[in-house]
This record gives sequence, C-alpha cells and structure tokens, in this order.
Amino acid sequence: DGRDLDWMTHVNPVRDDRAMIVVFNPTGTKRSRRIRAPLRRAGLNGRVRLDSAVGPAREPEWERMQALDARGRLAIEVSVPPGGMRWIRVRAARD
Repeated sequence: DGRDLDWMTHVNPVRDDRAMIVVFNPTGTKRSRRIRAPLRRAGLNGRVRLDSAVGPAREPEWERMQALDARGRLAIEVSVPPGGMRWIRVRAARD
C-alpha cells in the first residue's frame, strides 16, 4: 500500500549466495524496521554470513555473522532511504 517498507526474499540452496533479501522504501522519508525473513528453504541453519548495501552498490557497506531463530528465520533491523532499496546477501557461515 506504499506506506511502509516492502521486501522479498529469493533463495537458492545450491549457490554460495544462498539468499538475497531486497527491501524497498516507497515513502518519502527514511524508514527503519525489524523484519523477519524465512530462510529455511535456503538450506541454512544456525549462523549465517550477511553483507548489505543501499541501491545498486556492488561493495557492501557492512558484513557480519548472525544467528537464525529455531524456525530458520533471520530477524534483522534494516534502514532504507526515501524511495530507495537495500539488499542483504545471505551465505552459509564458514567454520
């Protein structure tokens, strides 16, 4: 309805990049919110490696490790500029 963040999750359990979460902000103001993305079908559990950037950037702004919940979901705080988008790449954790 264009009043809050909108996102989708793409998964592929056979690639190194197991999932990509893309978040769009259709509003005219910066929006921040905690989202839960289902990653069970990406073949992931436990901890995952994340990196993220705004817009079409190819180099991530940040990278970190994070645990999935018991149902295989990623709970993450995202901030997106007005009319912008953020991508979050999800990979299996390296031991």
